[in-house]
Amino acid sequence: MEEVAPEDYQIVDGKVIISGSFEKYIVYASKPVMQGTRIRAISQIAGKTENYLIKGMREIPENGLNEKENMWDKVTILAENQDAMMISYQGQSPFIEKQLKDELNLSENVRIWHLEDIRSLGKSFPQISILLAISIIMIFLWIGSWSSIKNCKNNKFRISIYGGSVLFLLVIFQKITEKLALPSAFLPRQNIFELSYYQKELTEVFQALRQLQSTEALSVIQEFSQNSIISIIMIGIGAVAGVMLLVGRKWYRKRGGGMYEEKK
Repeated sequence: MEEVAPEDYQIVDGKVIISGSFEKYIVYASKPVMQGTRIRAISQIAGKTENYLIKGMREIPENGLNEKENMWDKVTILAENQDAMMISYQGQSPFIEKQLKDELNLSENVRIWHLEDIRSLGKSFPQISILLAISIIMIFLWIGSWSSIKNCKNNKFRISIYGGSVLFLLVIFQKITEKLALPSAFLPRQNIFELSYYQKELTEVFQALRQLQSTEALSVIQEFSQNSIISIIMIGIGAVAGVMLLVGRKWYRKRGGGMYEEKK
């Protein structure tokens, strides 16, 4: 694997050619490469036998990319129903949908997902929800600190508590972000925050999995559902914690104001 800066490659006839060797070019990419984008070149290797989900294939092709060898002879069909199929196959690593389609001689309208990528995406949901929860709490802390800043002279201790809390949460936020790794096959081509893309992809995936009703398919659905529930709970905890901070602050101010009035 190597990092390639924008000035170290060029696009010629749709091919990404790395400078210094016109024999070295990118065959498959996880998304379209535009000039000026930093890319990461990876040499594919034969991966271990893993499971893949296929949707939209009406019949098995006669041969794959290699006309002398039917690649489907190396495929084990684990489950199939209507236009969905789950297979076991020793593909290339890392997984690139276009590359596997060519290898198995599948048309462009057929979709393929690496089952491990689906599991990885589900496992990342709790991490994303923790980031959202932290963001919610930091927003409430910012709201709470804003009014204290107006009377900075008398609220130095409170402002330091708010500031220290935000700094601590930012450190946690950074640590989680560093460990968060979303499968590239599920990322939008342009905007990572394009929620409609994720919705469309997951709808297609779970439509195919529900059609199969195999043990493996049901296992993936169950894992994904559990991670989704955990994510909702984590976001809820963040929202409740944020509200409690504001309510607690208002209660503290009222209590403090009452004590002050009694002393006067």
